[in-house]
Amino acid sequence: MDDKERQLIHPIYDRKLVRPYINWKKASAFAILFTLIACLISKEIYTYLMDYEWIHNVYDIVSYMLIVSWCMLYQGIICSKMIAIWSIKVYQRYASAQTRLMCCYIPSCSEYAILAIEKYGAFYGGYKAVCRIIKCGSYGGVDYP
Repeated sequence: MDDKERQLIHPIYDRKLVRPYINWKKASAFAILFTLIACLISKEIYTYLMDYEWIHNVYDIVSYMLIVSWCMLYQGIICSKMIAIWSIKVYQRYASAQTRLMCCYIPSCSEYAILAIEKYGAFYGGYKAVCRIIKCGSYGGVDYP
């Protein structure tokens, strides 16, 4: 039996475990840059709102930290697609082979999630990925986003 006949019978038999490379230096640099940009933007917003250059008391620290958290939240929303795909790739890299090869669908649920997030964006693509994970364990088959 050649490869084409075996794929026609059941494509899961040819499934190979792919572990993506995670560049931790790039991820760390992104996280540091992400935080630094949020702090710099927050400092400018803080100076504009308070009409003086820097922190004078405890209330100023609290207000500055609130502005930083809002800036980080806003940046997280902007970069959510990239962050979601990166976290799925970390899962693919470090999840056990037994867990990863158990999916009955082609493409697997994590591959489907990456495809859906790339196609529809982080929020609707994430919703489609969660729906796919919920229905996982049924009869299986080929299912693309």
